[in-house]
Amino acid sequence: KALIPHRDFFCRPVTCDPVGNILAETGNILVYYAKSCRQIRRFYLRYFIGVDVGGQLRLLTLTSSDEAVRLGIDIRRSWKALIMRMKRRFEEFEFIGVKEEKRGNRKHLHVAFRGEYIKQAWVSEIWNDIHKSPIVDIRYIRKVKDCARYLVKYLVKAKSGRYWMSYNWVFKGWVNWSQRVKRLVGRYPSRSIIRVLARLEREKRKEAMWFLCPQAMMGSP
Repeated sequence: KALIPHRDFFCRPVTCDPVGNILAETGNILVYYAKSCRQIRRFYLRYFIGVDVGGQLRLLTLTSSDEAVRLGIDIRRSWKALIMRMKRRFEEFEFIGVKEEKRGNRKHLHVAFRGEYIKQAWVSEIWNDIHKSPIVDIRYIRKVKDCARYLVKYLVKAKSGRYWMSYNWVFKGWVNWSQRVKRLVGRYPSRSIIRVLARLEREKRKEAMWFLCPQAMMGSP
């Protein structure tokens, strides 16, 4: 068995599964669906772990115009192009997002991101250039739980449970490491442990992960 130095390393059931706390207020149907969908549960866990890392959070909404639909522009490719421009202009842009499917093959993106202030007019101009759709919205996230409800609404609506996030929304490799820990000791690392690791520099984080569970680091680069 792996050597675990402290009991707080483990994820407690309530901490690991915030779905019940978040969704209890939104109705029995949504609670039932969320509990039956593993992806929804994972989304909540990964969203809140990313929130725990800290930093200013904002919500970005990107739309698809009639012209974009008519031309058949792929919103996934448009998003990748936007990310490349974001990375060149801003030092930090880490995110977790969901896609909204609408009638007429129209798709919108809803993305919670961590990073510096971005002017709405700049994003609108870039998105119109890439995706022929000038309507975008950026707003400050005042209540992270409200944002979580907002995002999961579209996961449930799409009935797919699909979402995506950047490598450093938490830190690169944390999901695989957590899964290896689970296989070795039977429980996932706690949110507090992941939060502390995410705030460390890369080399110090690696040392801490080796100390916490060396077997889970075997074969890691």
